[in-house]
Amino acid sequence: MKTKPYQAVSEVINLSPADRLANRLAVIATIVYSLFFSYMSYFMYENMIYKDFDLAVHAQTLWNLAHGSGFSSILGVHFLANHVIPIFYPLNFVYRLFPSALTLLVLQSLALALGGLFAYRLATRTLSRPWSFCIAMIYFLYPPLGYANLFEFHPTTLAVPFIFLMITAYVDKSVYLFFLWAVLAMGCQENISLAVFMFGPIALIGKRKWQWIVVPVVVAATWFYISVGWIQPMFNKGTIDFMSIYSHVGRSWPEIIISLLTKPTLVLGSLFSVETFLYLIQIFGPLLLMPFVGWTYCLPLIPFFLQHILSERSAERTIYYHYVVEMIPFLMAGSIAGIKWFLEKYQEKFHSYILLLAFIASFLCSAILISPYSKSLDDLEKFSDKKSLELRRELLLKIPNKSAVVSTFQFLPILANRRELYSFHHVAMGTYTLSSKKYLLPESTEYALLDMNDSFTFSFEQPNSQTNLKNFFMNNPWEVEAFGEDVILLKKAKIRNLDALYRVNPTNVAPPDLKFDAIINDEIQLNGITMQMGSGIHESHVQFTFYWKCLKKTAKNYGMALTLVDSKGQTFYQYGRNICYRIHPTSEWNAGELVTENYWFIMPGKVPQGAIEVRMGGYDVDKIERQDFVSKIKGKVDDNGRVKLETFEPY
Repeated sequence: MKTKPYQAVSEVINLSPADRLANRLAVIATIVYSLFFSYMSYFMYENMIYKDFDLAVHAQTLWNLAHGSGFSSILGVHFLANHVIPIFYPLNFVYRLFPSALTLLVLQSLALALGGLFAYRLATRTLSRPWSFCIAMIYFLYPPLGYANLFEFHPTTLAVPFIFLMITAYVDKSVYLFFLWAVLAMGCQENISLAVFMFGPIALIGKRKWQWIVVPVVVAATWFYISVGWIQPMFNKGTIDFMSIYSHVGRSWPEIIISLLTKPTLVLGSLFSVETFLYLIQIFGPLLLMPFVGWTYCLPLIPFFLQHILSERSAERTIYYHYVVEMIPFLMAGSIAGIKWFLEKYQEKFHSYILLLAFIASFLCSAILISPYSKSLDDLEKFSDKKSLELRRELLLKIPNKSAVVSTFQFLPILANRRELYSFHHVAMGTYTLSSKKYLLPESTEYALLDMNDSFTFSFEQPNSQTNLKNFFMNNPWEVEAFGEDVILLKKAKIRNLDALYRVNPTNVAPPDLKFDAIINDEIQLNGITMQMGSGIHESHVQFTFYWKCLKKTAKNYGMALTLVDSKGQTFYQYGRNICYRIHPTSEWNAGELVTENYWFIMPGKVPQGAIEVRMGGYDVDKIERQDFVSKIKGKVDDNGRVKLETFEPY
C-alpha cells in the first residue's frame, strides 16, 4: 500500500521518544561513516596508497569530459567502451568545480553513507525504528562495504543509494519513483540493469499488476542490449575483450547463454568449489544467513553471482574489492525481510534480544577476522611517517601540468588531470587491459615517473615483459631528471642517458671506498661500495654506489635486501629491490662485465638512537629464495650471508 505524504508527516509527528532517538542515531551514524571514510580516502590519496589504476581511469575520464572529450588515454578507448556510465555526463560538472580524484573518493563515501540512511528508511516500512537503526548499523559495519569504499573508486558505489530508493519504491508500490531510481541506478553501470530485470520475477511472485512484471524486464533488457550490444562495441573497436575472462564458457553472449543451458556442470563446478564456499560465507555469514529467509529480494543477486563465479578473475570471488557493492542493497533488503519473519514468528522479547546478540557476536567475529577497519588502522600506522613520500611529492612537482606522462600505479591518481596519461603496466605487459592488442606508448610521452619496486604494477608481467621493459628504456631518449629509492623520474631528451642510475664497463671510474669481494653462487661479485650522505631533496638520504662484477653468465635475476641493524644487533628495517632497477637485470650480464650502480637509500621514519649498521643480503627475484654472499675477507659477511656494508650514526 502506498504511503501518502500526509500519512508520513503524521507518523513523524507521533513518534515515540525511542523512535525519535533512532532517527537521530541513524543520521549521526551516516555522518560519522561519511566523515571516517572520506578522511581515510583522503589519507590514502595523499600518501599514495592506492595501488591500482581504477581511480585514475575515472578521474581522468571526468577531467576529459569537462574538457570536451570522453577518451581515456589510460585504457586507450572512449570511457563508454569500458563501462556504460552515462551518469558521468552530469557528474563532470561537479568535477569542473572540484577537479581532483579526491572529489570522486568523497562522493563515493557520501553515496555509501547515504545507503545506510536509506537502508534505515527501507527498514522502517516493516520493522520498528530501533530495529531499523540496527539494520543501518549492520549495513555500516558490513565488511564488504568498507572494502569497496577503500578500494579505489568505482561508479557502482554511486548506484547503492539509488538501488535502496528503488527497492523502497517497490515496497511502497510507487511505480513512477521505482523507474526513476531504476534509471539512475542503471546509469551508474550497465550490469545494474540485470538486477532491475529480476524485479519482473519478484513482482510475478508478489502477484503485482502487469506493469510491475513486464516493464522492468523490457526496460532492463533493452538497456542491457543497447549497452553491451551497441554502445560498448561502437567505442571499443576491438581493444578491450571482456569475454576473455569468460572464455572457458563462451566467446560471446549467445555462446555463454547456450553453454549455461547445455553445460550445467560449468556452473555447478564453479558453485561448489571451495573458493565459492568461502566467498559465500564472507557474504552471508555476518548477516546470519537472513537474506535466504527473505529470499525474494535475493533474486537480483543471481546475475551478479553468475558474473563473479564464472569469471576467471579470482578477485571477483572475494569481498576485498568492489565487486560485492552492487549486491549489498539486496542483501540488506533480504535481511530486513528475514528479521521481520523471525520477529513475527518468535514474538517474545527474549528472542528479539537473542537475535540482536547474535548479530553483535557475528560482527565482533567479522571485526576480528575480515574487518576493513583494522586494515584502515594498519594503513595509518604504516604510512604516517614514511619519508620517501617527501621525495615522491618532489618528483611529482617537477612534471608540468599539461605534459604527457607514463607512470606506475601509485602516481596515476595525482597525475589524472591531463589529457595524456598512461599506465606503465601496459608497457610491461605489451598489451592493453583484457586484450591481445599490442600496446604502443605514444611518442608524445614526455615524462616517465616510475617506481621500479611497485610490486602491483609488475604483477602483470608476461613472459616477454623483460623485453618490453628493455625496449622502453633503450629505444627512447630518456634522461634521468631525479631519483631516490627505486623511484625514477625520466624526461625525453635528444639522446638517451641513464648513467645516473647505472653504468656498464665504465671508464675513468673512481675505485670503491670499501672493498668486500663478496660473491653469490660464483656468478656475481660485489667488489665494493662508496657511501655518502645526501643534501637538498636527498636530505637525510644515503647514497650508495655499488661496484658489481659478473663472474659468469647466469639465468638468475638477483635482488638485494638492504637491512638496518641497531647497536644491539637487532634488524629493525629491511627493503628488497632488483639490482639495476629492472633495467639491466643480472640475467643479461655477460661474464667479465663491470657494473656500477647508484642508489639513494631513504632512511625509515623511526630509527633508534645510536650507531646503525647497513647490511645487504641477496635473493633470487623470480623464486623469492635467499642467496648468501661469501667473502674471503674476514668479517665482511655475517652468519646470515649478508654483507656488512657500513656503520654510521644518522643523527
